[in-house]
Amino acid sequence: VEICSGNGDWVVEQAKAEQGGANWVAMELKHDRVCSIVSRVVLEDVPNLCIVGGDAGALFKAGQMGQGTIRQICVNFPEPPHHAHSLDSTQAESSLHLLTANFFAHLHTALEPKGTLTLFSDNKPYCQSLCSVIGGLTLIDGKKMFKSKKVKATEVGGESFKEFGGIRLYDGIPGLDSGHLVNVTSYFDRFW
Repeated sequence: VEICSGNGDWVVEQAKAEQGGANWVAMELKHDRVCSIVSRVVLEDVPNLCIVGGDAGALFKAGQMGQGTIRQICVNFPEPPHHAHSLDSTQAESSLHLLTANFFAHLHTALEPKGTLTLFSDNKPYCQSLCSVIGGLTLIDGKKMFKSKKVKATEVGGESFKEFGGIRLYDGIPGLDSGHLVNVTSYFDRFW
């Protein structure tokens, strides 16, 4: 599952790479972006990609994705919350901010027991904040909800990481170990 799929560049390529091996879901809130993904799926014949146009937060909160049914969840280049003085996501002024402690708890419920969550962004302070939020989540028995996975190396950047809240934040571009089967140029990369 890719949450906040944008125009679908990344998720379409991942689904194409796993045709016959896995099914993918693209989740996007904005209607024009959903239409863009639908066009690509039809024109590029990607039968293993389902597109969900709507609020991912509401779907996961309502349990619509099922308990323990998802192997991999990716959020690529998430939009930080809008607030006046801090990049700390716990101090977000926007009530519409998706990546909250409650949302991550709902994602945990939907993940398989050894399922993975990969966040990828070039906004390091925001990623540090998200790691702290995720690292602070616990189950009823007091155990940590999420544990960091040791990856062999990122596509670009190697094995360098720092921990925030007990969650590893790696430098570089995620590779196979992180569920990124294909390194894809994004919509925004095309501007540079």
